[in-house]
Amino acid sequence: MIKNRKILILEDELIVGLDLQEILIQEGYKTNLVHSFEEGMLELTTFQPQLILCDINLNGRANGIDFAKESIKIYPFTEVIYITSPRVS
Repeated sequence: MIKNRKILILEDELIVGLDLQEILIQEGYKTNLVHSFEEGMLELTTFQPQLILCDINLNGRANGIDFAKESIKIYPFTEVIYITSPRVS
């Protein structure tokens, strides 16, 4: 593990995002949690993560794939891992 590696978590489900963040912090990573495409784009330029954990199914105008496409235009060497789960009604 690279100490102090920064990970941006884009997850619109609060509990899932907080759980991921807690685990990563315990492992020594610096994390920021955002809940929408727009929040993610703002945080991307200030936090400058080396890795993005990105929910595919976001609420709102854009999904996680759209976010990843836009983020790699700004930071082409940032790695992206997609995460998702089925919506339960």
